[in-house]
Amino acid sequence: MERIKTESSIIAGVGFDPESNILEIEFHKDGIVKQYLNVNELTYIHLIACSSVGRFYLTYIDGYYEEREVEVSEHGAESMGQRKIVKSKK
Repeated sequence: MERIKTESSIIAGVGFDPESNILEIEFHKDGIVKQYLNVNELTYIHLIACSSVGRFYLTYIDGYYEEREVEVSEHGAESMGQRKIVKSKK
């Protein structure tokens, strides 16, 4: 999934797959990548359009959606590599 870079101090990049409703977030800390399941496209649009991506994430996404940490075989915020689920959390 292609991700766009953000100006956030905690989030490096975000991507969204409208077919599967998966939101993917890459964090600056350790380059961790998490996927959030069953996220509607409007939430993604609000996330990338708001003035504070990190604050929106903490207020409306973190803890509200099922998440799974993934390992990406490629590198960087625009990565389109293969994903392997590392751990899942509801």
